[in-house]
Amino acid sequence: MARAQGAKVPSAEPAPTASYKDTAKAVTYAKGRGQSLIPGAVETLVKQAGADTMLKNAARDGAEFAWVPHGSETCPMCMTIASNGWRRASRKTMKGDHADHIHSSCDCEFVILFDGKSIVEGYDPDALREQYDNAEGSTWKEKVNFMRREQYKASGDKIRAQKRTAYARKHAKNEARAINSMHVGSNEDITYSREDYLKELQTSLVGIDTIRHIRDSKVTILIEEDRGDNGIRGW
Repeated sequence: MARAQGAKVPSAEPAPTASYKDTAKAVTYAKGRGQSLIPGAVETLVKQAGADTMLKNAARDGAEFAWVPHGSETCPMCMTIASNGWRRASRKTMKGDHADHIHSSCDCEFVILFDGKSIVEGYDPDALREQYDNAEGSTWKEKVNFMRREQYKASGDKIRAQKRTAYARKHAKNEARAINSMHVGSNEDITYSREDYLKELQTSLVGIDTIRHIRDSKVTILIEEDRGDNGIRGW
């Protein structure tokens, strides 16, 4: 990066990576909240070391830096930081020994500027600043929360559809396990009348079109679609 901008600076010095203690602490905390969060915790530690390296060397070399968003969607906090544009790096830029606001599932990154004129394609701090200034609120926290609400509204339908689908699959699997466990060792067919089927469906998976085939102690549940209107398709 420095060579591409014609800057003559010493080679970058890598920042320390996370210690065993810090890694164990992060993984244990994530595991306590859910094992699916462990990869994100490790991702954050790896990204932290990269961000620390960028800022420490930028401060050493008197370079400028900016927090540049990438990807199709950026969280309001990252947008707010990115709206600050290019700034001179210094030790005060760091929070202790680390770059601030590093989190998982984030495509943003620090970019370093040596010549004061290079540009990053797609990065428009003025547009981001205008969006921040137009957000409702008298403090930066109020503005960020307002932007979060607006972003959620824009993508809310997609998010809610994903949650409904995940919820339906989870409960369908749990129901299958429960019924199978009750009839283990039995070879008799289990039949439901139309009335019993609809009654059970209304009390368990309202709003989900479900077809059940129960035979020889095995249950297969097929979710055709998430209607989302509490309706049940006719028999």
